[in-house]
Amino acid sequence: MKRRPGNNSRDNGLQQRQRRLRGFGPWRVAACLLMALGSTLAGKAHAADRCEGMRLDGGRVVLASPIPTATPLIGADLECAKAIAAALVKRPKLRSVTLAARVLQADRSLGTVAEREWRRVLESVGIPALRITTIVPTVTHAAQATLEIAYREPTARQVAMVQDVTGKVLRGASLDSLQLVGRGSPLAQGEVVASGPQSRVRLALADGSFLAMAPNAALKLGAIELNASLKRSVSIELLQGRVEAVVVPQSGGAFEIATGVALAGVRGTSFRVALASRGRTVVETVEGLVELQGRQGKLGTVLVHAGETAWVDASGVPSQVRKLLPGAQALGPLQGKVRQGAVLRWTAVPGATRYVVALATDGEHSLGLREVETAKPEVALPADLAPGTTFWRVFAIDDDETIGLPSKTYRLQVEAP
Repeated sequence: MKRRPGNNSRDNGLQQRQRRLRGFGPWRVAACLLMALGSTLAGKAHAADRCEGMRLDGGRVVLASPIPTATPLIGADLECAKAIAAALVKRPKLRSVTLAARVLQADRSLGTVAEREWRRVLESVGIPALRITTIVPTVTHAAQATLEIAYREPTARQVAMVQDVTGKVLRGASLDSLQLVGRGSPLAQGEVVASGPQSRVRLALADGSFLAMAPNAALKLGAIELNASLKRSVSIELLQGRVEAVVVPQSGGAFEIATGVALAGVRGTSFRVALASRGRTVVETVEGLVELQGRQGKLGTVLVHAGETAWVDASGVPSQVRKLLPGAQALGPLQGKVRQGAVLRWTAVPGATRYVVALATDGEHSLGLREVETAKPEVALPADLAPGTTFWRVFAIDDDETIGLPSKTYRLQVEAP
């Protein structure tokens, strides 16, 4: 049977095109596709300044100009891609990277090739393939294709807040990377918090408790939470200085402050922990009961009741408990209006080497924190104390730098001169 000329002509044309494609080979076909993609996605943009102003901001890669989309990635575009990949892989908590090429429906396959190029670069710097996601959302109108790169990191859990500060409070990932923060700043689990010289800081914790930081103190926030059964789990590491914990009473759970050699577990409601001289960790219990133990092996445990103190030495051995200095008896003024510079007086406490007067603008001593030291059982109110309501109380300190029990708290109305 003879073929009609029309059919024969069509077959010959098809065979010729097939021969041409076979002549290209797979690599030349891929090269043609990449060149077409480069033309479609990149246009006439210059690659030399593609990475200008590159930064990682809020989970996205941001450049001053569009992220390179030309394929193959060569020259300055490739160097920019490598710079972005290097910045991403340096993120210590990087969890995933998402590549999104926004293209017209007709260019969807080209967008897929572009993302494949970027995936290759990301994997080359050590980002696991399973952590890279690619999507190609199509758009109805676009001057040119765009590529967006997003990344995800775990959000640190907020466990505390700076309730009040007098002076400076700093926070950071370590003592070597601290930055100033202010009142009301949230604090995350794992952060280090430090108070500056002559500074007083009060932290509100997620379980409803509070921490007061003395000047030059530093701590690391651990887990602070209430579980589904409303049982407390609080873990804090004291790095330097002294803190006072005011713990909300609760049945069950744990509230612990640790140092390098000791662990203080709360069974009470108000206590202080300090890193003192000779490597000691000192506990002073104001109310309730604290269980103090050494962290280096089973070296014993002591129970420190209200009005008592004990310490763990540098080798991890707990001491015997002893009594704190009692609270002083205030002589006055105890209430009413006073002038700035008025003199506060109290009875001398046997065994005291000096005293600390704590001033605040509320009765719980949580706001407007300020302290004045004196060697005598009297002190003048600071001349720059702001007019208004001031609450004061006094603590005696012995020659071992142990702070005694507080006096009663008194309220004054300070008037301007």
